[in-house]
Formats: sequence, C-alpha cells, structure tokens
Amino acid sequence: MNESRANKALGSLTTDESTTDATNKIIEVKKEDVDVIMAELEVTDDEATSALRAAAADNENNEDASIKGQQLIAAALRRLVTQSI
Repeated sequence: MNESRANKALGSLTTDESTTDATNKIIEVKKEDVDVIMAELEVTDDEATSALRAAAADNENNEDASIKGQQLIAAALRRLVTQSI
C-alpha cells in the first residue's frame, strides 16, 4: 500500500474535526459543513468529511485564495456529484 492510500485510510478513521494530509498540513472541517453535505446528498459522515478535506486540499494545491464556508461546501458538493457520475 502506498503512503498516499495509507494516509487516506487513516484519515477516514479519524473522528475529530481536523486531520493531517500527506504533506502534514492541518485541514479543519466544521461539523456544520459536514451536516449540510450529509443532508443535501444523503452521504455518510466519512464521505462528507473526506470531500470537504479534498476540496480544501485541492484549493491549497492550486494556490488560489483560501475558500471557506459556502464556497468550500459548494466545492465539496461538486466533488461528490462528479465522482458519482
């Protein structure tokens, strides 16, 4: 198992509101944001959390202005919808 997949697996087991990604940066996830995504798409807590973290990480990798709040939720929702197509 490669390091990236191992980190992703460990991250999905974490139940607190933050975790570290492969580059050891902390990505905070608000419970309220997770709840919104769970209600909108009927996904699990883990799926919603993972989508939020991935959207935040993608934003950091693109070096765009930091997105938060509704923009982050929208990015996570887009990520989940496009993955299911």
